[in-house]
Amino acid sequence: MENEIVIPVEDQQIESLDTIEERKRKVKGKAKESPSIILKENASLDDVKLGSVFQDKNAMIRCFCLAAIKEHFEFYVKRSSNTRYSLVCADEKCGWTVRGSRITESTLFKIVKFQRTHECSVDIRKSHQRQATSNVIRDYMINNLRDIATEVKPKFVISEMKRAHGIDVGYGKAWHAIQKGLSLLRGTIEQNYEQLASYLYMIEQKNPGSYTNIQRDAENRGVLLVAVTKDANNQIFPIAFGVADSENNESYEWYFRELRKAIGIRKDLMFLSDRHKDIANGIAKVFPECYHGICIYHLEKNLKQRRVRNTVLNLFQSAARVYLQSEFDDFMSQIAAVDKKTFNYLMEEPPGRWVRSHFPRRRYDMLTTNIVESMNNVLRRARELPLLTMMNFIQEKLQSWFYERRTTIEEIFREISNWAEATLEEKIKLAFTIRVLPIDRLKFNVKEGGMEFIVDLDKRTRDCCQFQLDEISREHAIAAIDSIYQKKSAFCSAYYSRDFWLKTYEGQVNSVGDSSTWVIPDTIKSEITKPPDAKVMLGKRQKNRHVSGTEFKKEPRCCRCKQYGHNRTNCTNSAVVHPYARKYRKTND
Repeated sequence: MENEIVIPVEDQQIESLDTIEERKRKVKGKAKESPSIILKENASLDDVKLGSVFQDKNAMIRCFCLAAIKEHFEFYVKRSSNTRYSLVCADEKCGWTVRGSRITESTLFKIVKFQRTHECSVDIRKSHQRQATSNVIRDYMINNLRDIATEVKPKFVISEMKRAHGIDVGYGKAWHAIQKGLSLLRGTIEQNYEQLASYLYMIEQKNPGSYTNIQRDAENRGVLLVAVTKDANNQIFPIAFGVADSENNESYEWYFRELRKAIGIRKDLMFLSDRHKDIANGIAKVFPECYHGICIYHLEKNLKQRRVRNTVLNLFQSAARVYLQSEFDDFMSQIAAVDKKTFNYLMEEPPGRWVRSHFPRRRYDMLTTNIVESMNNVLRRARELPLLTMMNFIQEKLQSWFYERRTTIEEIFREISNWAEATLEEKIKLAFTIRVLPIDRLKFNVKEGGMEFIVDLDKRTRDCCQFQLDEISREHAIAAIDSIYQKKSAFCSAYYSRDFWLKTYEGQVNSVGDSSTWVIPDTIKSEITKPPDAKVMLGKRQKNRHVSGTEFKKEPRCCRCKQYGHNRTNCTNSAVVHPYARKYRKTND
């Protein structure tokens, strides 16, 4: 016994062999129940087993709701608390049950009881699924809501849930699912306005040279204001976007004041708009050196509301578009001879605002505000979005335009834009048939159809004023240029050149990125902008522009008696009375 070593052991530390084996069996059993991964809300019911762990309680709830929809069964919540969540089948005779318990000091929920087999009758299974809540439907439709250009309506949600999952969904539940999905993707109105200052700060950081400004007021209502022009290729080019409280004097004065800070003073700058008085007042105060023209389309619309004949409308269009003042006088004298009231109405507006020949600046063939209406159509869906989502849509649209147009410009090698080149090609065949007689080295007498014009290539003028007003070579100028073997493009304005066209899009429009990556100074974060505190008006939201006070509203016309002021429903002049007409009701009372 000399080589033996005695180790003293207390009686409490000694366990029997049976106790040790029992502990091993328990540990081995628990190991079989423990999952290798943490399940999320989109987990399949086949992945759920006894001992499965969800990342939180909501994930467990959503998983079984999706499973109930897929397997066409319903369940009731037996118990729900912060630490437990128990479910039973809607059929009391069925033994299907689930119980989850929260793991201590974590948000994980573990399945501690799970009876998988359903014993319920098919009679209780129906297409009206109580587990198909608006939140669950939102998750099904979330990918359809990501595309801003596509409007998802409740009718689509109802048909899609029926087609894909065989579930009948009510209109109200479908509408709420859409609204919750949009709020999840785009944020609430409050969140958008709270991040406005940070968003504008990131625009300036990501896009050097950009100008942003916020001027807060007590009401914080908003309308979108846009200034649009054309580039060298005759394409729409937006200059500035603004969100103001409403269309009033103060809003337009603020908008034009910030526009002046952004673009500065430009040579030959002119504005074109409808006859909105607030726009005219804002331009007169902020840009007193610029001229303001009005859209002849809106002026023609006013004439139509006054029931002016088509012959007078055609004369009006010709008078507004001619290049010579003498031709304008001829057309206006014809209007005066046919309709004196229309003549007086047109002359109430100074011709210098709507007539091309009288306008003191070059209008470059821009007589209407069609480009604004086109831009309005591009932003039609975006205007219904929350503020930051709308601005992101505008940024993405500009980013796409700048890239595509810059790529197009870099691929061409001509000296002028594609549109200018096509314009010259349209006139060149006619130009070659014109007779040209030289007067001086760059001065010519051009004869066509019994008429004579003087073309001065040195001053870039022509008797009809078309050459100097549009600043692009027309048929008479092309004929004179061809006679001296010069490039036609050399006598076009520099605004139509490839270099000017490229300078327009040489900058890049960069995204501000995800808000989680923003680095914002505390001074900017502290600037909180409140959302609009405006009463929600009843009825359908207005999507088109507000009609100016100078424009007449369209008067209805009856399709039965062809008279104005009523429609066929309340027509009393027709022999056949509509069932809903007042005359019909009176005769039957």
